[in-house]
Amino acid sequence: MRFLLLSFILTFSLVAKTTIEELRYESGISIYGQIGYVSLRLEENHDEKTYKIQATTTSTGIVKYLSSNRIDTFISEGNIIDGVYTPVKFTRITSKNDSTKERVYTYDYIQKNVLKIETINTLEEHS
Repeated sequence: MRFLLLSFILTFSLVAKTTIEELRYESGISIYGQIGYVSLRLEENHDEKTYKIQATTTSTGIVKYLSSNRIDTFISEGNIIDGVYTPVKFTRITSKNDSTKERVYTYDYIQKNVLKIETINTLEEHS
């Protein structure tokens, strides 16, 4: 049964157009224990030669409270050229209890410039 399952996975991975890998790392300081974690996701489309990498940092415990429940997400999307990841778009999203800030950078290699668009959304309290 194991051999059959392993053969199926190996065969599927050889003909797959897209591969996805996910990891999660915990961070901490020995005195304080765990202070947060990072989730990583890599998606490669081998047929279209594109990629997407996402890293999300999340605080826990007292750091979560002191940072207003801050979560940072970094997303890089682009093309794979000769084995090198060449970004087309990079996004950074920072969210806290009452606001979200998104910065999107797009790369124009022909014109040799980078365009940055920043959006800030705040949550309004209703009485």
